[in-house]
Amino acid sequence: MNNRSGRNKFPALQFMLHDFGGSSCGEFVWGPERDSLFEKFYAAGDLGSPDFAQRELLEDIMEEDPEFLDAYNSLGWWEVRRQNYGNAKYYFETAFSIGKHVIPKKFDGEIMWGMVDNRPFLRAIYGLGVCHQLTHDNKKAVQLFSKLLKYDKNDSQGARCLAIQSQIALGQFKKVIALCNQYPDDISPDIVYGRVLACHRLSKFQEAKSALRTAIADLPLVAQELVKSTHKEVKSKYPGSIECGGTDEAYEYWERVGSFWADPNLVDFLKEGIRLYSTS
Repeated sequence: MNNRSGRNKFPALQFMLHDFGGSSCGEFVWGPERDSLFEKFYAAGDLGSPDFAQRELLEDIMEEDPEFLDAYNSLGWWEVRRQNYGNAKYYFETAFSIGKHVIPKKFDGEIMWGMVDNRPFLRAIYGLGVCHQLTHDNKKAVQLFSKLLKYDKNDSQGARCLAIQSQIALGQFKKVIALCNQYPDDISPDIVYGRVLACHRLSKFQEAKSALRTAIADLPLVAQELVKSTHKEVKSKYPGSIECGGTDEAYEYWERVGSFWADPNLVDFLKEGIRLYSTS
């Protein structure tokens, strides 16, 4: 039990162990007593970007139940959007610590996203990883994203893409390739172009060429965006989402990791690939 539960009128957050075919899996247990609190939380509307009235509601929920992880998570994103990363870290770290405290120390299994009650804790890890990445602590970000991928192997939040971004920043190119290999059917830019960059940086040029051929076949607009000398912002046609294979996806990828592709040798490599492998 964490030290907040002493003043909490709700039952302490619990963690239940399951056995799935010999594999250990954990599930957070909130208890039916919190049902009304969850209804209150979700009725608040767009909690990813709350207004001040919603912030007050979130703070009320935290006061009522100091273990309500998603209230901390929502306030964390509130602060991220205002670039108050220190405050954001506090909220995500608090949520992460509350959840971690109820997990047995020797637990080495999965915490699946498919079990809905696990999601607040998994969201806390993701948010904390993002905060460390935004403050250029890529080593800590990789640790958190790796923990998240171990818990939720299906990676329902897309942590693998941000993990690759931080691994590239750290020069961990072998780890980039290993992570790409875990998701062979994924055609997100970070996977298909991350493999290209990592192979090139490791001087595995034949593998880099093969990976680039695949990347251009899957996502040609990304290569075209990366070789531009100037970049014009592309907004999504569908606010809050990114079109797979679209110009908005290509721009978003460049905006996050374009600096890693700025080496003239990489740019020339991309341009030659576009010339050789583009079908249009």
